[in-house]
Amino acid sequence: MMVMPWRNRVSLGVRAKVSLWAVISMAWVIGLGGVGLLFIDRVAQVSLSLVDTRAVPMIGVGQIGGTAWEIQQRAMLHAGLNKLEEMKKLDREMESLSSRLNEQVEAYSKTPDISQAWLESFRKGWKGFQAEAERALQLSRSYAKEEAMRILFVEGNQAFEGVLGLIKQEEDRHWQQMTQLRHQAEETQMEAIRWTLGIALLFGLVVVVGWWYARAVSHSLSLVANNLATSVAQMTATIGIQERITAQQAAAVQETNTT
Repeated sequence: MMVMPWRNRVSLGVRAKVSLWAVISMAWVIGLGGVGLLFIDRVAQVSLSLVDTRAVPMIGVGQIGGTAWEIQQRAMLHAGLNKLEEMKKLDREMESLSSRLNEQVEAYSKTPDISQAWLESFRKGWKGFQAEAERALQLSRSYAKEEAMRILFVEGNQAFEGVLGLIKQEEDRHWQQMTQLRHQAEETQMEAIRWTLGIALLFGLVVVVGWWYARAVSHSLSLVANNLATSVAQMTATIGIQERITAQQAAAVQETNTT
């Protein structure tokens, strides 16, 4: 009668430990998955931030090119007009655009990873175009329109093409860096996903194997407990039989002694 509670305590103790270990393992896997998702999200945010740091300078270069193109177009239009008021209006517009261009160049010079050599080349090239454009505008104000147009279409256009070439060169540089960063971000994100899934599957396999092993151990312990209980019961029964035989023998001896 004292064997069954002991066997139950052994079985329940083993099962409780195995169950607790399984719960802890599953919680570990779930936590690992959560950390992996957070890591992937962080990689994506950092990657997009890096791309933005390249996109903003490229937009700045594009704005510089757009402003320069507006100035060049107004200079050519100036050379084709004959009305004084219209020419004065274009002069004011070009002055405003020149101030805007200087501000854009100054702002771009403060961006990270700026090429000082490129910036110096651009300023030099733009200064050359401005000199040709101003010479043509002076002739245009004096109504020497043909000579002004010739300067703008020959010397001025040559200088402006050099400026546009520098702008395109800088845009291409930023675009290549943006493309490389985007590829790196995608590769890093995929690598993080692979590592997270691999580790999660590995721990999942460990949990399954551990659970199977624990069940086998628990089953073995249950069998041992059952066998031990059976043996104890048999020993108890044998002892009881021996006690009855001994008692009977003692009674027979007592009866013989009495006789």
